[in-house]
Amino acid sequence: EVVRVVESFLCSAFASGSQVKEALVFGYPRLAALLEGAYLRVLQDTDVKGVPPAVTRRDLPALHKAAEMFMNAFLSRSLTRMNDAVGVVMATGALEGQTQGRWDCA
Repeated sequence: EVVRVVESFLCSAFASGSQVKEALVFGYPRLAALLEGAYLRVLQDTDVKGVPPAVTRRDLPALHKAAEMFMNAFLSRSLTRMNDAVGVVMATGALEGQTQGRWDCA
């Protein structure tokens, strides 16, 4: 039940295209850590109190799967930023120093 609620919220946030989506995409590593921490806390708390668990050990992969769309968007943006940086470094203007003999690789 808990996993379905979280999954529903994450799907709604991703589909909305709002600032919430942008914040969750930008902060995906933190989102993943928060989901895992909340999962472990709920698992521990319901185990200690002796009530039926709100989550099971099989639910953690389902939580990660629910956040997968944010992970993919985060990785895509990271790759774009990395490619842009490499493009700037590899631009002909950035290589001028090498043609003028300022870089000695020997």
